[in-house]
Amino acid sequence: SARGVGVRVAYPGVTGYVCDAVTAAAGPAANLTAGAALAAAAGGNRTLLTLAGTNLVLGLFNLIPADGFDGGTVVAAGLKRFLPLETAEKLCRILGWVSAAGILGAGVWLWWATGNVSLIVFGALTALGAPRRSSGRHRGKGLVETAEKK
Repeated sequence: SARGVGVRVAYPGVTGYVCDAVTAAAGPAANLTAGAALAAAAGGNRTLLTLAGTNLVLGLFNLIPADGFDGGTVVAAGLKRFLPLETAEKLCRILGWVSAAGILGAGVWLWWATGNVSLIVFGALTALGAPRRSSGRHRGKGLVETAEKK
């Protein structure tokens, strides 16, 4: 939650890690839905096609299973729901590192092919966030349910 602001998201009958996963999946789902709708309505309009593509890429990119991405939160919530906490956190860290390595690898290829280094920078930033998943912020009832006013 933001400083001085408490956020509580509730879905009737949905608690803990399930609530975390549903909340985190909402953003990418909105992007993917908007992208599909814009693409269907574009009818050759380049501006609408650009907006559609941007929404689709943003939605897919945010599903990367690394810390800081909605995909990482969804995976962490699912793993922590069904596995012992230590095992789930270890798997989340591994997925974070694998995701970062994949982004870095794609970045090296992009740099070699085009001279663009932006994906390398993004991969490095993802790698910096990869080991943070063990912070314990998902312990107990789940991320969203335990958000409190500070």
